[in-house]
Amino acid sequence: MPVQEIEVIPNGIREKPLSEISRENRIVTIGRIWDKAKNVSLLEEAAPQIPWPLYAVGDRKLDSDGYRSFERRLHFTGRLPPVEIHHLLAIHHLLASTAVYVHPALYEPFGLAVLEAAQAGCALVLSDIAPLRENWEGAALFFGSSGHKVQLVEVLHQLIQSPSLLAEFQTKARERAKKFSMAQTAASYFRLYHRLLTKQNPNRGQATPPCISSRIV
Repeated sequence: MPVQEIEVIPNGIREKPLSEISRENRIVTIGRIWDKAKNVSLLEEAAPQIPWPLYAVGDRKLDSDGYRSFERRLHFTGRLPPVEIHHLLAIHHLLASTAVYVHPALYEPFGLAVLEAAQAGCALVLSDIAPLRENWEGAALFFGSSGHKVQLVEVLHQLIQSPSLLAEFQTKARERAKKFSMAQTAASYFRLYHRLLTKQNPNRGQATPPCISSRIV
């Protein structure tokens, strides 16, 4: 049976106040470092040509190929505190004090880490794949993800060498992140479920959606 109607509801996260923490000249990526789809090896290869320190946060789980360090410029932090609330606070604190977030993934269904970084005010440097382009076009800088080390280095140097460009994309990312609030996601699901229920039972009438605030969890 052919699909007649599709509605895409993006993920959302709880809104957090912008931190007053001063930002450090560093570059961060977060994710499953052991997963080749996250493409952290590309960041490793680019590291020697980047003047700022680069940090990879996540579980390494080294496979048979392993990951080698290039001039010790890519720092593996391992996992942050595993208790959920401490983990979330640690991630937010790290991102809120970071200048640039890089996401070199080969494929990505959405990218919650990217959204977290944008909300925290990091400038975004993303691999040029469809889901990331769809969500962050105009609010991030893109590079080819498949072996394009030169492009990645060029984009990072643009931000490093231009404080005004860096500040511009930090602001753009933070503004775009407002589109992906938990309240917006919850409201979208409510409208979808209500529409489906109304189609199944037209006699239900038009229910009034509840007031969903930004404090929803």
